[in-house]
Amino acid sequence: MAVLRRWIIAVAILVAAPLNAQTADSSQMELGRRYTQWLYEGQTDSLFTRFSPEMRQAIPTAEAFAGMRTQVQTQLGAETEVVSERILDPTPAPGMTVYVRTARFANAPMNVNVTIVTDAEGIIHGFSVRPAPPENPTE
Repeated sequence: MAVLRRWIIAVAILVAAPLNAQTADSSQMELGRRYTQWLYEGQTDSLFTRFSPEMRQAIPTAEAFAGMRTQVQTQLGAETEVVSERILDPTPAPGMTVYVRTARFANAPMNVNVTIVTDAEGIIHGFSVRPAPPENPTE
């Protein structure tokens, strides 16, 4: 879990917007799916070339990103089921798209959110893999 925490700290964008979602497929949804697939397939060089300057400050090399991806995949295992996908609406910042994929993984006891924040040109401004919040939290 320490590696997962480092991953979250290194690239997480905390999204304070409500989790309202677009239900219809869109070009933003397809882009989120494509980038997630590249992550799963280990195409970290392709993803790294789309990192914003801020993302490159957090993760300075494609090799560092590949290492983080390997650690996360080792901990989580393969994705076994997509629970949901959504585009946050409203977005936390004008011009940004926030794709959130909630999925189950072979080695994870909880659902996991893969979140990718992009701009209109498809540049990645945020990337996180973290446990999904409980659906019905108890107080």
